[in-house]
Amino acid sequence: MLRMKFLRKSENLLKEYFNSYGAVVISGASSGIGKAIMEEIFSVEDKIVVFNLSRHSDASFEKYSNLIHIRCDLTDQEQVVRAHELIMEKLGGIRGKILLVNNSGFGGYGLFPAPNIEHNLSMIDLNIRALTHLTGLFLPELKKRGGAVLNVCSTAAWQACPHLNVYAATKAYVMSFSLALGVELRPLGIDVLCLCPGPTSTNFFKAAGFNKRPLPNSFGHTARQVANSALISLAKQKRLKVVGILNSISARMAGFLPKSLSTIISGWILSKIRAN
Repeated sequence: MLRMKFLRKSENLLKEYFNSYGAVVISGASSGIGKAIMEEIFSVEDKIVVFNLSRHSDASFEKYSNLIHIRCDLTDQEQVVRAHELIMEKLGGIRGKILLVNNSGFGGYGLFPAPNIEHNLSMIDLNIRALTHLTGLFLPELKKRGGAVLNVCSTAAWQACPHLNVYAATKAYVMSFSLALGVELRPLGIDVLCLCPGPTSTNFFKAAGFNKRPLPNSFGHTARQVANSALISLAKQKRLKVVGILNSISARMAGFLPKSLSTIISGWILSKIRAN
């Protein structure tokens, strides 16, 4: 009974929040957390127009009449600029606020530079440069219309992570950038949320080089749980959200420990995971 009341309250909160929005621009909504965020938004407000920037589409997209898929390699700056121009043309006939969701990203497991330097450089291009580029391109329209930015980060951002060194470093950038941007834009009525999920049931581990999920299926969260937590936090105008109680505790503990010690601890834990 209490759960049903909570769910209804959350749904009403999201409906009220997204009632003033006209469009959502999201990167990587073809799978994982990005797709879950898109589906969660459509479940509460099906009149919003969603622009998905991704190299791949999904067969389930056909059921969404307000979804516009724009094929784009986000590591290619020219393609990002062209995608922005195309979206701006279509936004001319859409009223309301804009939500920008920077979701695309991937990781890599192993001792640097494993799996190879090209993988790590592409990770930096997607996790950092593409996110920064999209935010900069859409910021003038956000200032004009109002809205919010949701940057999908990670609990890995809270400490250096041996075996996930470049990935954790990119997410530390996302956190720092998001929090600072949030302070800059709050006076303009634009919210910025930094979302930090822990292990999630997505394709992350496969992209990071694992043949199978290294953690039990019961450990972590589903993409839909992460998406719901993200949107509720956004509606409550939060600036930082760590998904899950255990993740919140471990993230805060990492902040209190000396950086050298937290790095040793995270390295020891991650060394117990094997990619093959």
